[in-house]
Amino acid sequence: MKRALRDTDTSMFIKADGGQTKCIDMAQCFASFDDAVAFCKENRLTNVELVARMEDHSEFTVPVPPWNLR
Repeated sequence: MKRALRDTDTSMFIKADGGQTKCIDMAQCFASFDDAVAFCKENRLTNVELVARMEDHSEFTVPVPPWNLR
């Protein structure tokens, strides 16, 4: 399973350097929701959601509420 952040304004995934990409395979991968939130705080990211993509390419999203990013 791959966990990546997606910008909800652009629908693009967030890369390790803070840039964006259309490809989830090029996005920063996170071990947990908490790691993703910490990355958001460090990089001052808002308006994001966590996308989990399974091996069969199905995916589900978890909203990252703004109050978690303060």
